[in-house]
Amino acid sequence: GGGRPGVSAYPSPEPSPDGKAVVVMDFRGYSMFNSPPMRASKASLAILQNHYPERLSKFVLLNSPALFLVFFRAISPFIDPVTRSKVQFVSGSAATQRETLAEHFDLEELEESLGGRKPYVYQVD
Repeated sequence: GGGRPGVSAYPSPEPSPDGKAVVVMDFRGYSMFNSPPMRASKASLAILQNHYPERLSKFVLLNSPALFLVFFRAISPFIDPVTRSKVQFVSGSAATQRETLAEHFDLEELEESLGGRKPYVYQVD
């Protein structure tokens, strides 16, 4: 589908039986000019590590810059193997991305901008 520019993250809409989350981060439209400040990224990581340990089932990165994968491969020998196995880089065609997302989500319930079939509706509640 279309989508909003920049990075968007999407947690799984329904809690999994084991209480773990699948997080999708789409980098379509990402550039160094619209990236969040490093301070914000570090703070987000600290919150996840300190308050939600072992809650991540899978972290799917769509359309990430090639440099991210190069960096991940360089540091991966120093990352715990269990944690490393949770990170999945997905590139290629929209069909390839949908196939990967279908392993974790019902595409009828996943937002169109990430390859699902559910229209994005902004609601102020």
